[in-house]
Amino acid sequence: PNSYQTSFEFREWVALQLALLGNAYVFVTRNAKGQPIELIPLPHGSVTPSNPAFGEVFYRLNVTGNPAYTQKNIWHLKGPSWDSREGLSLQHIAANAMGLASDLETFGSALFKNGAVPSGILTTDAMLTPEQRQQLAQAWNEQQAGVANAHKTAVMGGGLKFEAITTSGKDAQFIEARRYQTEEICRVMRVDPLMVMQATDSAAYASIEQRFLAHQTHTLNPWYARFEQSAEASLLTPEDVALGYRVFLDSREMTRGNATDQATYLQTMKQNGFMTTNEARRILNYPKLDG
Repeated sequence: PNSYQTSFEFREWVALQLALLGNAYVFVTRNAKGQPIELIPLPHGSVTPSNPAFGEVFYRLNVTGNPAYTQKNIWHLKGPSWDSREGLSLQHIAANAMGLASDLETFGSALFKNGAVPSGILTTDAMLTPEQRQQLAQAWNEQQAGVANAHKTAVMGGGLKFEAITTSGKDAQFIEARRYQTEEICRVMRVDPLMVMQATDSAAYASIEQRFLAHQTHTLNPWYARFEQSAEASLLTPEDVALGYRVFLDSREMTRGNATDQATYLQTMKQNGFMTTNEARRILNYPKLDG
């Protein structure tokens, strides 16, 4: 696509922009024949689409002078959209779910970093000066706070009493809440929790294989179609279309299966005339046979 990205890096960047932000903007450099010769990713927030009541959409770059470009030079890939002009941002749609997951992570960090066992309030009938309160709190934290001091015996003196008030992680259903938030974010993104290493339940190999295929069908294929059709509409010239050129994302590596299934597939394709021997060998990364 350009001098500093490989094809995979470019497509990965597009996927991240689309999945998380809902939009990906690419500047298209064309030659005298109108053919794309370079694709430059534009950072999030650097482009503002302008859609008149009727007519072509313009894109303004948020730089000095705010130059405007047409769809000829700005390739705009959109996710699901309400107004057909801009894609919906997952960060806005799932703000509460993602925010709660972040809060749970912060809570967990504070729980294990600062939690004292036992934990609660130190009380005494004596009047304490601010300096004495600070010294007492400091001495208590040095002896009781943190994972390294967990379950140590607390020695009380001077009429001090301890009242435990901290809710434990178990009582707060901390683990269950974190698991649920992972599943909630997966639900918004239409991703099976299995694909983010979230073990939901025990399953046999056959059922896991079907879940992988379902991920391909229901999660990835819609994004593939979105990318392919957008690229064809924005990058191919009328001459390219007349010659039969198409844009296609090859996902066969994800559904290759085991060696036995692959051998059966290639044999069937060759016997029915859909594939030649050399085409099958190319899938297996074998050199072609002469003749």
